[in-house]
Amino acid sequence: MKKIKEIAILCAGLDDVMRGYETHTRLLFNSLLKENIEGIEFKLYKRTGKKNKIEKPLHTFSRDSKIVRFLAKFRGTNFYWESLFFSLKFIFHTLIRFKKFDKILVIEPMVGRTLLVFKFLMKGKPTIILTHGVSMEPKEYIQMGDVFHQVSIENYKKQVSYFKENKINKETFLIPHFINDTSDNLKQTKEELRNKFGIQTKKVLLSVGVINRSKNMEYIIRETNKLSKDWTLVLCGKIGESDLIKLGKELLGKRFIHLFVNRNDIPEVYAVADLFVLASIQEGFGIVSIEAMSAGLPVILHDKELFRWILKDDTVCIDMTKENALSSFINNKLINNPNWFKEKGISNRKLFENNYSWTAVKKEYLNLLLTK
Repeated sequence: MKKIKEIAILCAGLDDVMRGYETHTRLLFNSLLKENIEGIEFKLYKRTGKKNKIEKPLHTFSRDSKIVRFLAKFRGTNFYWESLFFSLKFIFHTLIRFKKFDKILVIEPMVGRTLLVFKFLMKGKPTIILTHGVSMEPKEYIQMGDVFHQVSIENYKKQVSYFKENKINKETFLIPHFINDTSDNLKQTKEELRNKFGIQTKKVLLSVGVINRSKNMEYIIRETNKLSKDWTLVLCGKIGESDLIKLGKELLGKRFIHLFVNRNDIPEVYAVADLFVLASIQEGFGIVSIEAMSAGLPVILHDKELFRWILKDDTVCIDMTKENALSSFINNKLINNPNWFKEKGISNRKLFENNYSWTAVKKEYLNLLLTK
């Protein structure tokens, strides 16, 4: 295996917002550093945040700046312009500092597109690797990278088929997202944490994500209302549609709890739950599902190929466009196999360790980044 010398990892939103993009980039960069690979130097570029020898903020316009909002009225979106300014500043930085990178890993599509267009300006003409984790068709992102990293089996199959059909010779890797194991960091018991968050029932159903209808949160609220009064619904995330909070309180009363906590406190939220549900019909991946598995929770997802691939179990993927599907599934388990919740949680924990921990995916990520 031929080693390369310098690898740049770019993410404009890092240390500013906390989407899946930023979560993945920070975890990957920190994990790579801990490997302490001889002869390999990793550099992280971001729009804002703290500066040190290996992390460089470029201080470009944010998605919320006046100039970006103004330009977005005429073309593209706020994210488009944020990514464009960030990419151009990075290219300028490499030119005036005579920086040469062997590979550049990006996760924001517009960053990849811009770097590929102006790649001829960069010293050594680095390989651009795009981590693709959104719902885009291959023909839309083909000009955003030299090499592609897919985190979804659905996107991977689409790309392989499209490339074969159009005789495109670009390498593609299928490697899932991963997370750090934080299960040992808890300082309080489950009961203590439930008291802390004001939970008064025996059972807790948890969902994590933006509280809006695109995450299908209304469905979870209405389905929880069909369960016994032993259940409390905890929704953890930024409020996107405030009427859903009102609906939860109207239907469930004190059995509805909304939380919005610091990222470091998320393990406490998972620790209070007995069951995790992500009801989204569409997701780029759904990192929260593997966070729940890491916490040893049973997980229920919508019935689609991506989620079946993640969970390795078709029986826990149900059609969450259908009324009563979720509540019936939970009630049937309680009646026919009450031990299922504990047993599934244990098997999910093993699934996480074997598939979605850094130890499980490290070899694949190093292969993506360190081989020519």
